[in-house]
Amino acid sequence: MQNTQKCLFPNRGERQITA
Repeated sequence: MQNTQKCLFPNRGERQITA
Protein backbone atom coordinates (compact mmCIF):
# COMPACT_ATOMS: atom_id res chain seq x y z
CA MET A 1 0.00 0.00 0.00
CA GLN A 2 2.80 2.48 0.80
CA ASN A 3 4.25 1.98 -2.68
CA THR A 4 0.99 2.96 -4.34
CA GLN A 5 -0.13 5.62 -1.87
CA LYS A 6 3.34 7.17 -1.70
CA CYS A 7 2.47 8.89 -5.00
CA LEU A 8 -1.18 9.62 -4.21
CA PHE A 9 -0.66 10.53 -0.57
CA PRO A 10 2.61 12.43 -0.19
CA ASN A 11 0.94 13.97 2.86
CA ARG A 12 1.52 10.75 4.82
CA GLY A 13 5.14 11.94 5.10
CA GLU A 14 6.56 8.99 3.18
CA ARG A 15 10.26 9.06 2.32
CA GLN A 16 9.90 7.62 -1.16
CA ILE A 17 7.59 10.43 -2.28
CA THR A 18 10.61 12.73 -2.19
CA ALA A 19 12.59 10.46 -4.50
